[in-house]
Amino acid sequence: MEMNFITKDESVGKYIDIISRYLFYYIQKQIEPHNLHKHQFKILIELYQHEDLCQEDLVSLLKLSKADIAKSVKKLVDLGYIHKEKDKNDKRIHHLNLTEKSLAIKEDIISILEETSGILSQNISEEEIEIAKKVMKQMSENIFLASNTLKNS
Repeated sequence: MEMNFITKDESVGKYIDIISRYLFYYIQKQIEPHNLHKHQFKILIELYQHEDLCQEDLVSLLKLSKADIAKSVKKLVDLGYIHKEKDKNDKRIHHLNLTEKSLAIKEDIISILEETSGILSQNISEEEIEIAKKVMKQMSENIFLASNTLKNS
């Protein structure tokens, strides 16, 4: 295996790492006034799009560990952004729903997403954005599967 993917000046891995670090920093600074952190922010975004998810749904959608989801959900409940409701048929399952407090910041959260997307896509054509999304989606699936293989071995 060649190391160029990670070490070469123009490597894909290098730019993914840079984008990830600065994107995290930028979003974290934007959501600080709401006492949110990255995973909590991601959970709210998913709940804005798909109300009534359970924690297992979030694990699958966000590709985060059960522990990360559980900690973030607990914090969101403690902050009053979401509430949990037991499933009528399976008491082990809790559905997550938005509160008035989370709905009150929805426009701000969407605005942060739109602004960040705008920054990331400056000077890039729609066609290039679509190609980049397709390639990055495949890369994320590749590394997710490879990571799971390591966890299970």
